[in-house]
Amino acid sequence: MVALADQVLAGPVISRDQARAVLHAPPDELLGLLDAAFRVRRAHWGRRVSLHVLENAKLGACPEDCGFCAQSQNHASTPRGLRPAARRR
Repeated sequence: MVALADQVLAGPVISRDQARAVLHAPPDELLGLLDAAFRVRRAHWGRRVSLHVLENAKLGACPEDCGFCAQSQNHASTPRGLRPAARRR
């Protein structure tokens, strides 16, 4: 994984076979894979992180429209605690 990270940092795009090798890496290589991924991330983004917090997740009123998340106010589901009394049973 070190050689692959070096290749990416040098500029060339990795091949599909190389990407598949990352996805199918054995568990014993996980720490090396994480280290290589961190090297690439740090080279492009530094040590900055961005956190997203669902402040109103229990009410399903998150203003984001992720499409896949049931906490979005645009999702068709109704959170368990907010169903009308007639529908609870």
